[in-house]
Amino acid sequence: RRFALMKSSKLEKFNEESPKWLHKENFLCVFTAPALMAKYKVSYEILRNESDDNDENSSFSYALPCDKTIKSGEHEQQVRRILKVYERASNTIMLGPVDLAQKSGREELASFFSKESGESLVCVAAADVATNDISDKEHL
Repeated sequence: RRFALMKSSKLEKFNEESPKWLHKENFLCVFTAPALMAKYKVSYEILRNESDDNDENSSFSYALPCDKTIKSGEHEQQVRRILKVYERASNTIMLGPVDLAQKSGREELASFFSKESGESLVCVAAADVATNDISDKEHL
């Protein structure tokens, strides 16, 4: 997984420079909070900057891993990782859109689910994702 909602009390187990498999008991997920997670559904879109849409030299690929920054020609394409959280029963957007490419987006996601679960959470990501934050001017 590219992103995960890790319990703050378990954070010492995670190394963003060299992520390793950790049991799902360390995270907020269907395994640890089935009733809570059943209340929500999400949408996740991977988008490149709109300014790159007309670039004839663009070589953006949706192949795995499709959410990394892609070098194209003489510039880098930044991708946006847009997440929306919906209440399943009403289809109402409860959170988002937030850009998980941004630290602020990951913090907003963790804050939302921390409040909903009553447990302190951190949205973790590998360093190659966490250090790809785009500037606030380019955010959404």
